[in-house]
Amino acid sequence: MTGSMTINIIVTFGLMTAVLVGVMIATLPDLPVTPLLVALVGIGIVVPIAIHPLSCTVWAAVDLAMHPPDAGELEQARSALDGGTPASPPSASS
Repeated sequence: MTGSMTINIIVTFGLMTAVLVGVMIATLPDLPVTPLLVALVGIGIVVPIAIHPLSCTVWAAVDLAMHPPDAGELEQARSALDGGTPASPPSASS
């Protein structure tokens, strides 16, 4: 959960930074503060909600890449998918 939240925060803050820098470059020296603030608050509210499923999926893929399942876990999953009684979970090795 923390990993997907981190991905969500990185994407949201990256987009907010890109919008802020783009508007600053386009409008300096007369920066439209109120419309910019409304846009940034809108991004801060809408983007995390909109990309939540994507950030969870990306984090699941990253976690699987960092911690691939071992043979026992794969066999347990196959057994559960075949409708059989799942085997007991493998014991943690120290």
